[in-house]
Amino acid sequence: MAPDVASDRGYGVKALLENWMQLSSIFPGIQIQLLRLENVGNNTAVAETRTTAYFSDETLRRAFPQLIEDEVGFSIAGRRLGHQLSMRGSVASMIRAASLVCYTTSTCWHHFCGC
Repeated sequence: MAPDVASDRGYGVKALLENWMQLSSIFPGIQIQLLRLENVGNNTAVAETRTTAYFSDETLRRAFPQLIEDEVGFSIAGRRLGHQLSMRGSVASMIRAASLVCYTTSTCWHHFCGC
């Protein structure tokens, strides 16, 4: 992997690994499946993914702490506990001199939280 890889948490392999560690601690058993990878020109690639995880107590505490404090939110979140979540996302990357310089992710979170 290129040393200048960029993610939403910063630059470098360490930042990318920290992001994955946090994600896997919030969503135990998370699985990410590559559905499609397409070269869209100008050194840019787009990948479509499906992410599957389970909504656990840890997910509620770490990803949605505001729901614990709100009675209505807690009721909604409580109905999600133990359920499998499936989210589609996309990643766009721009390659420059064999290194990844741009990384963006889009995921449909409204399917996740039921908003």
